[in-house]
Amino acid sequence: MATLLLGAATATAMPAPAMAIAGGTQVTAHYPWIASIPYQGRTGPESCGASLIAPTWLLTTGYCAVLNLTGRKARLGSNNSTAGGKLVGLKRGVRYPESDPQAQRFKDIGLIELDKPVANAPVKLGTGTEWDNRILRAFGWGRTCFDMDSCTTVKLRRADIKVLSESDCQTSENIPGELFDGILCLQSGKSATCNGDEGGPVVNMATGKLIGVISLADDQVDGICGLESSYAARVQPYLAWIKSYTG
Repeated sequence: MATLLLGAATATAMPAPAMAIAGGTQVTAHYPWIASIPYQGRTGPESCGASLIAPTWLLTTGYCAVLNLTGRKARLGSNNSTAGGKLVGLKRGVRYPESDPQAQRFKDIGLIELDKPVANAPVKLGTGTEWDNRILRAFGWGRTCFDMDSCTTVKLRRADIKVLSESDCQTSENIPGELFDGILCLQSGKSATCNGDEGGPVVNMATGKLIGVISLADDQVDGICGLESSYAARVQPYLAWIKSYTG
């Protein structure tokens, strides 16, 4: 998560932002269901975030689910992506069938199956649909500033971020109405999602339930963190698809 430099983006035309958590606060609490998955990004080692939702299943983005998982392990229950917690092998990844790899903010959700069950307590999935103007908490191992080639971290960070309404989000983004139902539009403020936060959970801290998955954050997208808004895939529209795998 990166600390926002408000006003840094001016009238100059810019590419679509790639999102990860910049700024925010280092996490000290223990979340046994939060996972990190290492992979080699364009500028060096990166981590996808993921959430344990069943004994053998992680919820993440579609992008992270279709990385080359051969020989990789998820690290569960650690606030450090390189140490501690429990290492578990990965069996396969599944991307939501209607997701568009070229438009990753839309329907960007996926599952990763572990090669064995784990005893860690999974997170519960939220079923609510009304999140406008609510504050949710995002977690990630992404950039801690808006320089795409630096400010990496192995320490889990969090940020409390306001969910924008469809009308407010549409003032800065052209999102078709039929697609908006599947995303959370997150307002960039003092902190924002940034490169490396993809797959990280967005949680309603009042209930402890997982509401969304940080999206549009992959290392292959040239872009800038910290513009007007960032995105997360909202879990509720995909519950039936998720349960078809997890049971």
